[in-house]
Amino acid sequence: MIGGAMKFTVNTIDLNEGLSVAIRALSQNKLMPILDGIYVRAEGSELMLVCTDLSLRIEVIIPAEVTEEGSVVIPGKLFSDISRKLPGESITFSTQKNSVLITSGKVKTTLQTSPSADYPQMPKIGDPITLSIEGVAFKKMIRQCSFATAQDDSKPMLTGVLFEAQYDRLKMVALDGFRLAIRQEKLNSPVEASKSVIVPVKSLNEFARVIDDRDEKLNIVLSDSHAMIDLGHTRLVTRLIDMKFIKYDHVITSDYKTRVRLNRNELLEAVERAALMSRDSGGDDVNMRFADDVLNITASSQIGGIDEDHMVEMFGGPIEIAFKARYIIDVLRNLDDEEVLFDMTSSVSHCVIRPVEGDAYYYLVMPVRSR
Repeated sequence: MIGGAMKFTVNTIDLNEGLSVAIRALSQNKLMPILDGIYVRAEGSELMLVCTDLSLRIEVIIPAEVTEEGSVVIPGKLFSDISRKLPGESITFSTQKNSVLITSGKVKTTLQTSPSADYPQMPKIGDPITLSIEGVAFKKMIRQCSFATAQDDSKPMLTGVLFEAQYDRLKMVALDGFRLAIRQEKLNSPVEASKSVIVPVKSLNEFARVIDDRDEKLNIVLSDSHAMIDLGHTRLVTRLIDMKFIKYDHVITSDYKTRVRLNRNELLEAVERAALMSRDSGGDDVNMRFADDVLNITASSQIGGIDEDHMVEMFGGPIEIAFKARYIIDVLRNLDDEEVLFDMTSSVSHCVIRPVEGDAYYYLVMPVRSR
């Protein structure tokens, strides 16, 4: 039911939780004032809340006692702010011409509304494939990959994450010219057709924020123009980046001359300490020397330096190499493994960080010239 009179009652907590999710896609587009609002539709025994900035669309469904079905657009931020301040356990809404009366306990509030017919409709997702994956695993994939996307728009395709779905695997790939991140997980069921799309990292991070650790499974719908995650109670739809991703396969290698097995958290803390020292020199370079099962980490600036040793397990000859500290920190901080492998060939070629067992992730980091 579009437009017309509308009346419903909803639990205050349910409404505020729904609004907190939906307004993540609230727009500040001054050319389309309708996008400043939240589309509200009461139908059956449910209330739907919708926000979109035309790139990302979030739909949230919550239970409601609907007396009269209808839909309307309510000023978004003001509606959300007022709702959080209302005192009652429930809130009743009833439309009155071009306004809505909101009643909670002894409080009555009136807000101006806009016609729901003016609000952008759900985009058509043509010729899609649907992936089923564990929600916690998908959220972890985003966390462990999205940080490697580019921060500027000089190469727009690198501001997104490549999704490659093939048979029973979903692979995510991100790179920014200095590092490469690959994460893959097994799907709950195989897909008949392969699919490759680029999802904007901003939308992907919103996906991660909305996914609850209690969401055991979710569906990912991919078409040539949009991606959607469907949690049942919540749907998020994003436009894709319509460009070709940079070919990355040629840098994937299993070759190395030196392999080091080390404690992830111990190394993370050491690199963070070194970064504190090196940043006073105008950068964050950290030097690493691997020899005789010992990792020596050094960093210096005009006001001091740091030098520390750590026991590691080495395979191959000694090597000295330097990195931007934050590139190593980003990887180690987002992993959960107790130990990781560093594979290196020389001081001027890339380092690969991989798991001790399996192939869930693959991180490639370019070195810097040692000072």
